[in-house]
Amino acid sequence: MSFAYNNVIGAYMFVTFLIFLPYVKGRMKEKAQSKMRADRLVAVGRWLCGRSMQQAYRCTRLAIEEAEREGEAGRRALAHAFNLMGNIEIDLGQPGAARVSFRRAREEAVRTGDTEVQFKVANNMALLHHTAGEWHSATQQFLLAQELSRQEGMQVPEVLLSMLQINLANLHLDWGDPERTLHLIDAYHLQNHPEAQVRAQAQLAQGMAHLFLAEQSERLGRSEEQAAHLQQAAQMLEQTYVLPPTELFYHNTRCALEARLLAHQGKYDEAISLLSQRLEHLTEQYMDGEIDLHLWLGKLLLKRPSDCAAQRRTAQLEAEEHINTALELMDRWGKHHLRVEALELLAGLYEAQERLAEALNLMRQVAAELRGQAVDPMGFTGLFHPTDDLLAEGSVQAEWKQRVQLAEGMARRDALTGISNRRGADEILPGLLHQLRAPTQSLHLMLIDLDHFKQINDNHSHVVGDRVLRCLAQLLPEVAGLDALTARYGGEEFLVALSGVHNEEARRVAERIRLRTMQLNWDIPGLRITVSVGLTRAVPHDTVSSLIARADEALYRAKNSGRNRVVELPPSVPVAARSVAAEHA
Repeated sequence: MSFAYNNVIGAYMFVTFLIFLPYVKGRMKEKAQSKMRADRLVAVGRWLCGRSMQQAYRCTRLAIEEAEREGEAGRRALAHAFNLMGNIEIDLGQPGAARVSFRRAREEAVRTGDTEVQFKVANNMALLHHTAGEWHSATQQFLLAQELSRQEGMQVPEVLLSMLQINLANLHLDWGDPERTLHLIDAYHLQNHPEAQVRAQAQLAQGMAHLFLAEQSERLGRSEEQAAHLQQAAQMLEQTYVLPPTELFYHNTRCALEARLLAHQGKYDEAISLLSQRLEHLTEQYMDGEIDLHLWLGKLLLKRPSDCAAQRRTAQLEAEEHINTALELMDRWGKHHLRVEALELLAGLYEAQERLAEALNLMRQVAAELRGQAVDPMGFTGLFHPTDDLLAEGSVQAEWKQRVQLAEGMARRDALTGISNRRGADEILPGLLHQLRAPTQSLHLMLIDLDHFKQINDNHSHVVGDRVLRCLAQLLPEVAGLDALTARYGGEEFLVALSGVHNEEARRVAERIRLRTMQLNWDIPGLRITVSVGLTRAVPHDTVSSLIARADEALYRAKNSGRNRVVELPPSVPVAARSVAAEHA
């Protein structure tokens, strides 16, 4: 009986297997095809970039949807798709959305262990920060990319490593250090690179560096040096290999270099015509490039000599239109480091037209901009305009400068955790709030407090307590991203500021911080760590005090409602400021 019963059961299972076999095969085939669809859509999206950004965007969005449908199996494709989406959003003038896409790409790449995508994301985030004038964050991302490239088993194509060096060289050029740019290119022999793309970008960077030095020599009255640098810049332009039209940054920079060299030769009409033609080709494709071209057209129109009052008046009107357009695009893009230059140009124009009240109003705006930048949010105060003492040669001055820089860095850094301390955060926050004038910019602030931290010290020792603080400090940038501001704000309280993210993304980051903290393994019996998080969004009329007070109120509510949770407080809720450094009950 038992034998017959087993045979019946076996036969039943076999028949069931035969019935469901086509379905299982179909599902496996469907999953494989879905993954292939996501990969193919990413490839098509890359091809569409430079041809039709809108179509590239739609195609990449489909790739993301396909990859998300597959869960774990689609994570690799999802990382590539989000990285591509970030690049597209940059060209479409959506830097806030690009930051979110790059963070998602990094998150998926870390989950799958895809160091190549992590490398690409770090490089792309560096370029995004570079464009926004966030020099310190750009450097951090470049250094991360370099570190990733050195990891064991990491095989980054040599051309990508070379492009990373060129990006660093261009970063130094924008910092106002053309000598360093030339040194980096020479040190890595990038101007003789076998890859045409690398060689062309390196030679172009050399040309821009020599042009910078020529203009610097002109201001110092060194005519021979000026002529030599202009000649070298022209040689670099002549030698530069021409890349395909899809390389928007290259063609934009090449056009600017050629136009500026023409202006130095007194050929203003040719220079203006060249920039205008490039601008027509570039509109709605590359907002960062549009800003630069509008600004340079405004400059050249104002510098062009004119004996006729009517022509001069027409040129001034055109220049005013270009500069105002550049300012509008800066606000949309968040490229604030060029605002002072644009406002000064406009003020000079109004003064020449005897529109003195408007000129005075603009100079007040310039003063406000400079006050907003007085506390350098990126920690590079003094980099652009070093004093004569710092420029003096000799080992004593060099050693003194290094000690000053080291002391300043230590004063803003928490000794236990290695991240920013309260002083460092308080210096950076005004600069982040200052960026909120742009409609595309946003700022979310969260205060994070370790629950029952006193009991951890009392029950497990202060050594364990210090270990917990260090682990949380290490966790925060992993979850929030290296471009986020993270600081130990007082005792067991931490601060995280996220720029350029929407509300949903900020809430997701806050919740992930809470969950990741719970998942930390301490190998200590009875030790369970949780955090409470207070989250709020900044609005343009906020001050640092009002923003901190609102985040502190949200944290207070999280504590009082049971701890181990995220509470968000909208900007519309008025709160009374309380001492953030005080321990929460």
